[in-house]
Amino acid sequence: MKFKVKGNCGFSKYLEILEETEKGYRILISTVYEDYKKDVKEFMSKELFSTCLRTGYLSRVKEEPIF
Repeated sequence: MKFKVKGNCGFSKYLEILEETEKGYRILISTVYEDYKKDVKEFMSKELFSTCLRTGYLSRVKEEPIF
């Protein structure tokens, strides 16, 4: 599943769930700048992920973003 991270800093940021664990999710955060893309793998707790969805900080991407 892919999600867009809310923000307006001149670049786009996406979050992809790679794996679900008992305590949370292994995620890939992709930051798309004008001329390159940066990927970082992180861990996010289920509680934080749920809060981000509920508050609108993350929104589900219906189409695959083009990098």
